[in-house]
Amino acid sequence: MLQSSKLHSYAHAIKAVDSTRRAIASQSTTLGLTLESAMQTCDALHMLNTADGLDSVGRKVIAESTSRRALDNPQACLGHHYASRTVHLQDDEIILSTQNSTRLFLEPKLVLKFSQTPDPATSLEQFTQMFESVALGIEILKVPFKGDAWSFEDKVCSNGMGHLLVIGEAKTLSEKRKRNFSNVVNHATFSLNRVTDVGSHLLTYANGSDIGMSSINELYEIFQRQCRMDDCSPFHQNDLITLNALCSPVKIAAGDEYVCVAAGIDLAAVRIRFVK
Repeated sequence: MLQSSKLHSYAHAIKAVDSTRRAIASQSTTLGLTLESAMQTCDALHMLNTADGLDSVGRKVIAESTSRRALDNPQACLGHHYASRTVHLQDDEIILSTQNSTRLFLEPKLVLKFSQTPDPATSLEQFTQMFESVALGIEILKVPFKGDAWSFEDKVCSNGMGHLLVIGEAKTLSEKRKRNFSNVVNHATFSLNRVTDVGSHLLTYANGSDIGMSSINELYEIFQRQCRMDDCSPFHQNDLITLNALCSPVKIAAGDEYVCVAAGIDLAAVRIRFVK
């Protein structure tokens, strides 16, 4: 009971950062958090967000690493996306303000949409066929913690530090593309570039085959584990699902402009410009 109380207190402290604009100290080490207890804190934060009127529109993969080679068995779990924090790109660009936000990062991602609700008995083949569309997206992260000593467990507690999800043009997945989706991603490349008046500067670059937790097979494993924990499906019809980050997070500043580009997979680029 005491541990549960501490986890809920941590969730309250993380949520309060948005209103107070004051970073808090990470508590994963102090509380001795595991992935499971961090997920409980994330669930508590989700309950607070729901009580505050935020509606979930899907789930996100929160993974320990963006690199498939970094860890033998990287940990991963599911967070939430909210309607009021989701933007569908218009006219190939979005302009956002960085006012009162100094610790913002970008994470390029793939965004999938479910055409129906899977259940615990759904096979991998059936699961693969349930995806309706795919798009490039960029999640803007807002770090609520002081310094850089926060851990993966702290990131899980804070719902992956999600602040806003920007989604590019969605492309419908044919039956063939659904079956070959993971293979297509493996052979694709993804880059995040900073755009200036004189050109474009490459910030991060990744091959799809090197990105951890980025395939439907890996998502299915996370889905099955979550089903066992909750005794119900974490995904629903029309849910938006983001896979793991395609490239390492990049810190942003006012005046910066970024574009995320995919090659080898037919997806429109996503462009974001930040102003004060």
